[in-house]
Amino acid sequence: MEQLYDMKPKIETMKTKIKDMEAHIAAQKEQIETLQNRKTMKCESGVVVKYANPPPSWPYIQSVQFKSHFEERPTVTYGLYFLDSDRSTNLRVITEITDVTKTGFRMKLTSYDDSKLYGAKINWMACGK
Repeated sequence: MEQLYDMKPKIETMKTKIKDMEAHIAAQKEQIETLQNRKTMKCESGVVVKYANPPPSWPYIQSVQFKSHFEERPTVTYGLYFLDSDRSTNLRVITEITDVTKTGFRMKLTSYDDSKLYGAKINWMACGK
């Protein structure tokens, strides 16, 4: 009988550990289910280029169509990575993305005042569901 009483604390400790493990397993199952049910995110990228000598007229607007449409309007990020201008004038450039939809967007490049901009290249990336 003494041996049974000695085992009681160990049994209670094991019961607690089993409950903790069951809770952990339930949380893991919930995470797996969430991951299986979420829609996958996709990204698409490209480049917008305008270059000419003599300098082209500005603004330059290009419509970009995605290769495959998104289920929701994606987030579009971009960066200017190439710029060629006349060194004797001030450099003024504005880049903006407008009209973002599930199927594409518009990229606008603008130079103003006395700036002589020969060309610019912009990388973009659209990500979403």
